[in-house]
Amino acid sequence: YMTPSVFVEVEALPRTVSGKLDHAALPAPAHTGGAAPRTPVERRVHAIVADLLGLPDVGVEEDFFALGGHSLLVMRLVSRVRTDLGAELSPRAVFDAPTVAGIAARLDDGRSAREPLTRQDRPELLPPSFAQRRLWFLYRLNGPSPTYNIPLSWRVRGPIDREALRHAVADVADRHEALRTVLPDVDGVPVQRLVPAASVPVRFTEVTP
Repeated sequence: YMTPSVFVEVEALPRTVSGKLDHAALPAPAHTGGAAPRTPVERRVHAIVADLLGLPDVGVEEDFFALGGHSLLVMRLVSRVRTDLGAELSPRAVFDAPTVAGIAARLDDGRSAREPLTRQDRPELLPPSFAQRRLWFLYRLNGPSPTYNIPLSWRVRGPIDREALRHAVADVADRHEALRTVLPDVDGVPVQRLVPAASVPVRFTEVTP
């Protein structure tokens, strides 16, 4: 991995005022690329790899890691291939064949990407999450408890538009279903029940100091 991939000829090595090699003054090696992509799949993979590496051109047989690729870029490459080409590519495949041609060959096996997440019809009874089931169990074991209540105190200076504040809090409850979810028992098993936003009153109690 320490073998240079590019050699640049210079007339003289730049030096600092103390006589040491001035690394910052060395010219950046120009990347000349290699063989051009030959198939539609290679052209699309070539565009993704060149963009991730920040290079104007990449040869289809050039090693991804020799050009500056690393494990984090591999994960971005897998994600880009899945999104742009609709094909499934494993990180191991990139390490096994780290070239545009090698990756394109892996994509020609006809495997499509995983099914995208889509909106589904909500069942009548929703099972609780693990965290909700835990809280339900603690409630049944210990009874009502303020352990998970979060008290908050604000000092607001100036006049307050009470109706605007009430509507703002109601909008938050409308947006976040978790704030209006209760866990009733059905045959001794907790289920999620979403309370309609219109049925969730936002109460304010005014206290005179």
